[in-house]
Amino acid sequence: MTSPATATPPGRAAPLFAAAILPLAFLAWHLRFFVDDAFIVFRYAENWANGLGPVYHEGELVEGFSDLAWVLLMSLAARLGAPLDASAHLLSGLCTLATTALAADVLARLPISKAARYGGALSVGLSADLAAWTTGGLETALFTLALFGLWRELTRDGGGAALAALFGGLLVSARAEGVLWLVGVFFAVTVADRQRWRSHLQLIFPGLMVFALVLTWRMYTFGELLPNTVHAKAGMDGETLSRGLRYIASWFVVSITPLIATILALRALRSPAAKLALSAGVLVDGGVLFALLSGGDWMPFFRFLAPTVPFLAVLIAAGLHGRDGRAGWRTALPLLGCLSAFGLHLLPAQARVALDFRGFKDGYETELQRLEKARRNIPTWRMIGRALREHAQEGDSIVLGAIGAIGYESGIRIHDRNGLIDPEVMRVAVRVPGRSAGHERRVSRQRFLRPPLDRAPTWFAARAVKRPLSSVDEFAAREAAALVMRNVIAGDSRDDVLRDSCIPEVAPLGDDGSPLLLRYTEDTARARAYWERALREQP
Repeated sequence: MTSPATATPPGRAAPLFAAAILPLAFLAWHLRFFVDDAFIVFRYAENWANGLGPVYHEGELVEGFSDLAWVLLMSLAARLGAPLDASAHLLSGLCTLATTALAADVLARLPISKAARYGGALSVGLSADLAAWTTGGLETALFTLALFGLWRELTRDGGGAALAALFGGLLVSARAEGVLWLVGVFFAVTVADRQRWRSHLQLIFPGLMVFALVLTWRMYTFGELLPNTVHAKAGMDGETLSRGLRYIASWFVVSITPLIATILALRALRSPAAKLALSAGVLVDGGVLFALLSGGDWMPFFRFLAPTVPFLAVLIAAGLHGRDGRAGWRTALPLLGCLSAFGLHLLPAQARVALDFRGFKDGYETELQRLEKARRNIPTWRMIGRALREHAQEGDSIVLGAIGAIGYESGIRIHDRNGLIDPEVMRVAVRVPGRSAGHERRVSRQRFLRPPLDRAPTWFAARAVKRPLSSVDEFAAREAAALVMRNVIAGDSRDDVLRDSCIPEVAPLGDDGSPLLLRYTEDTARARAYWERALREQP
């Protein structure tokens, strides 16, 4: 798609790569974290590596993940005996490294000025979104590599069939909607270069074959064409679209890079790299459309839109060059992309609050605040999980909303309120207005006691007390138990009836703290008497 006579020799990519990877590595270290959903993948991966198959619970074939390729890679790491948390960070880091190298190569080949190329490289290196999802523990970095790598093979002269097959196969297996992106890449490159549509189709054909194999395997293994996680989502309606619009608007004013690309778009389409800029822009638009229709995501730093970053870099580089090649002060614009990594913003807080898309009961959070909360939560939930592993008896179970870290560390049966790993729950879940994106449909804790579920779980909830406790008779334990119950009811008013169905229990864990559990009991009188006393004694 670029003319060899005007393209910069590939060797010129090394300085661009350095300009991008150095700040990106710093930001990735600064923003390193794990999201709870990563531990769902880890549990599936370990079970698969241990010969149990792709299951969360032994003997129950439910596809409670949407990233088959990532689960397979984590399963391979588990089979080799590697720690999965470190493996996830390492593999994600390598994927981002490769994506950055490919972006530098594309930028080096653009027939634009040197300053414009460096502006594009900096927009990659200073992207807080790309940096954050270089960690996180999910498939985002792998998906970004597959998407951008496939696009690069289709747009460059003499694109390699082997690499196109590799990236296409990864793309359709890294996410459930990956095949839509495969078709989107074909559409984006064909819009910009219609004469080569046959060669483009040949290059994406292996990806279509891999998708057919994935569908066949899914039907054979799970008996479903789509993962259970897709069915568990809220679906598309007015509330989903409204949330998606706020998600996109927040991305523009918080991440800044997409706003810069939009401002420079007209200049980009008048530049010598207009065809590549148009193709990249179509894929950015595709990402925006997906975010709109899916309603966005609750995780930090715009996970659904992070894969657009290298495409935004192409747009920005072409836009900086424009028609005359005079980038000037505009080359500094990509510096704005790292502001959110440090909690800094161009838009006042009041305006950002109006665009809140998460719906958390605690109110608006910046991307950095959401990431820092994950950093606090994950160690606590892993601690609770380890305590449960030691405390639980065979056959014990617990009701959870966040099923990742606690479920992975405990290994016990989890009753998933969101139905991600449980089709029975998914079928009776109802939409709860104002819930966080992706978790709108769920069941209350007390619902597990009623038909058609009738589960009678061992525990309804778990919270960490930051002090060692020996029993719930201590005042500190009674205080904590009352707080736990208040939080349970505040999260869902339907769970008020649990005052008649549970009593607190301590799961000691040495000096690290004491997970406090709400144990199910059929002794209604005892439970009611305990909570009347405990809640009355607290302010």
